[in-house]
Amino acid sequence: MARILEVWRVASQSGSPISNLIRIHQSTVYSPEINHKLIEKASKNIFDFCETIYDPLQKIESLLNIEQDRGEIDRNTDSLDQSLKEDFGIDDAILSELANVENVRRWRKVAARGSSASKFSNYIKEAYQHTCCLTGQRLPKLESISSSGVDAAHILPWASHGINAVDNGICLSKQYHWAFDSGVIKLSFDRKIGEYIVSIPERVMIEAQFHGFSIEPYASISGVVPRERLPRNPAYWPNPDYLDALNKIMFG
Repeated sequence: MARILEVWRVASQSGSPISNLIRIHQSTVYSPEINHKLIEKASKNIFDFCETIYDPLQKIESLLNIEQDRGEIDRNTDSLDQSLKEDFGIDDAILSELANVENVRRWRKVAARGSSASKFSNYIKEAYQHTCCLTGQRLPKLESISSSGVDAAHILPWASHGINAVDNGICLSKQYHWAFDSGVIKLSFDRKIGEYIVSIPERVMIEAQFHGFSIEPYASISGVVPRERLPRNPAYWPNPDYLDALNKIMFG
């Protein structure tokens, strides 16, 4: 993210063709009304200008005469935070957000073992009828396959909070389980309208367009979660307080 911010900063001070394309891209990202098609078009123009279908960031930096020394960071991960601050100009707020997402990811890797984990998984999948809450895909286990296509995902990481209640879980397909845990997508509860909302964090949207990350499958589910995808018993719905706590940890 720090590299992209630096690209935007340098481009704002230049009148070169690539700088003009970058400023257009930045304006679409920060538009009050997000238009994914306009963002994709602006991103495609940058890719076309750089004559690549791969990550164009390094070439953009070269065109803008931005020098980045990444080697030391790769060789010495123990000093990653300091390297990011000094070499890339990344600020503490961005570092904190990245660290929080990484901590949650690590916490989730510490799996709950034994009967409690199995019960939690079964309760969640049954409550959601083996349906991904975000996509509506129903993916139960079949006799001819070894497992179902959905997971019982914790909202607050079990390893740090120890909550195996059904309202601390959500049924997600494996792809969207990864996206949820990694912070690609954000699930929140809007108390004003009483609905669950899926969104993509701004930082993810910005980085995705620069790195050629296929964000569209996730952007396409943004908005209100249809109630028919939630458990029939409202007591099993995702706990808004747990979602608030998770989002505060991950996104500040």
